[in-house]
Parts: sequence; C-alpha cells; structure tokens
Amino acid sequence: MITIFSTNKKLWLITAGFAALMIILFFILAVGQRSSSNTRDGHLADILYQQEQVYIKSVFEQLVLLAPLLTREVTTQDLVQITAIKNKILALKVPAQYRDWHLQMVLKLSSWENVLAGKIKSKNITSTSLQRELSKLASDFDSSL
Repeated sequence: MITIFSTNKKLWLITAGFAALMIILFFILAVGQRSSSNTRDGHLADILYQQEQVYIKSVFEQLVLLAPLLTREVTTQDLVQITAIKNKILALKVPAQYRDWHLQMVLKLSSWENVLAGKIKSKNITSTSLQRELSKLASDFDSSL
C-alpha cells in the first residue's frame, strides 16, 4: 500500500510540474507576442509618418509651381502646366487626414482646366474665381501643418 501511494504521489508531482511548466511557457509566449505587436505598431506608425512627410513635400513642390499662376491672368498656354500640376497631385498617395483637401484641390484644378479649355462657360465659374479658391486651398494646406 505504501508503494501505490508513493507511485501516485510521483505521478501527481510530475503532472503538477508539467502543468506549471506549460503555464510558464504560455505566459512567456504571450508576453513575446505583445512586445512584437508593439514593435509592429511602432513600425506601422513610422511608415505612416514617412508617407505623410513625402505627401507634404510633394504637395509643397506643386504649390510652389502653382503659386505664380494664381497671381496673374492665365491663358490657354498655361493649361499644360496646370494639367501637369493636377496630374502630379492626383498621383500622390494621400494620407487619411489630407483626403478632403486633396479631393478639393484636384476638383478645383480640373475645373480651372475646363474653364481655360473652354469646356465650361459660366458666369459663376471663372478663371479668376477658381484662382481665389485655389489660393485659399493652398493657404489652408499651409496653415494645417
């Protein structure tokens, strides 16, 4: 009877030790996953920040090209440059916080193209009014930074 009791005790100790080892292993893996998740989140934040900086730099480059066109009377010869600026802005990958501004800028540039090309003939939409609206959008972008 003593032999049976000690065999059960050994079996119980082995089972308890194995269970404790499994619990410890589980916690080690859980902590490791949490820290790798934090690393991934940090890496994603870095990527988003870099994309935002590339977007801001690219938009500023196009706004510098656009600025002279906003302060003078434009002609159909300026249409090529306006189209190129619009296409470059349109091709950018847009961070979420700039999507509304981006859409407004592209739509206004497209309208300006159409007015200069003679596709829009309206008393309400003129080259001068679009220049004012584009100037305001450019200053809104600058002040949002």
